[in-house]
Amino acid sequence: MSPLVKSRVSSLLVTLGLLGAAWYLLGLHPVLVGSIAGVIVVGHLLPPKWDEIGSGVGFAIVAGVVYFYFH
Repeated sequence: MSPLVKSRVSSLLVTLGLLGAAWYLLGLHPVLVGSIAGVIVVGHLLPPKWDEIGSGVGFAIVAGVVYFYFH
């Protein structure tokens, strides 16, 4: 495994672990946690050049999900 892939995989696991801890401790709604987890995974699968743009678009979609699901 290249160092970049190792770094991205470990970052993905840590980020999902933090999200899981927040879900467990704060009792976040599963729809919210699932949509955030999807954005995190897609953001880590994108090439480094596009990951910030993809994450930004993904979190805009999460904002739409929150608005329409919880409004």
